[in-house]
Amino acid sequence: MKNDIAEILAGQFSDYIKENGIVSAAEVSALMRKLFDKIHENMIIDTEISQITSPNIVAEVIDEKTGLLFRRYLEIEYNENSNGLMISGENIKGEKSEIVFLSETAVSRISELKGSGSDNPHCSE
Repeated sequence: MKNDIAEILAGQFSDYIKENGIVSAAEVSALMRKLFDKIHENMIIDTEISQITSPNIVAEVIDEKTGLLFRRYLEIEYNENSNGLMISGENIKGEKSEIVFLSETAVSRISELKGSGSDNPHCSE
């Protein structure tokens, strides 16, 4: 049976670290992030995407003190479009809770709807 590609790549990554004398956990974490970014960059499909949705997310952080990379799989819904992004989950009471981050485009539209936008009409008379 063939080895899993993830196992093969993990082995090659481990060999690279050993061959180059990388011993610092912070250096390994930085290399892991570079590797993931490069893999992701090479897999981007040349397709226009107007919305991204997922029932869960992966949070990836590098700790300021240690420089270590941590990844957490979280049951947080994710929804992104040209208006911004929304993450939602449950609060400590089990109630739905949402956080919305508006894009500049969405903020401009809201300003225009409130009458705070530019005084230039959108249509010619």
